[in-house]
Amino acid sequence: MKIVESKLRASICRDSFFEFLKFMWDTVIAEEPVFNWHIEHLCNDMQAAAERVFLGLPKEGDRVYNVPPGTSKSTIASVMFPPWTWTRMPSARHICGSYSYPLA
Repeated sequence: MKIVESKLRASICRDSFFEFLKFMWDTVIAEEPVFNWHIEHLCNDMQAAAERVFLGLPKEGDRVYNVPPGTSKSTIASVMFPPWTWTRMPSARHICGSYSYPLA
């Protein structure tokens, strides 16, 4: 049986939020990405929390990510994370917020 490249890519992206982020980056953001270590760490931590939701398990605690401005945290958490979760759980809902009206 021949594996279709698009199906393989879809499977990899469903299984890994970081791989999804890397593959979809240029679809959402025009600038060339710089994938520093913190981005993979953030993706893996967010995926770990989401995996508990997918399994119907209670959350382990709240997460707060304190990283400097311009390090892609908003793109990762507010733009890329919801679509990735929908690849695994189409009924997932997200609540996003901002500290100021212009950013929201």
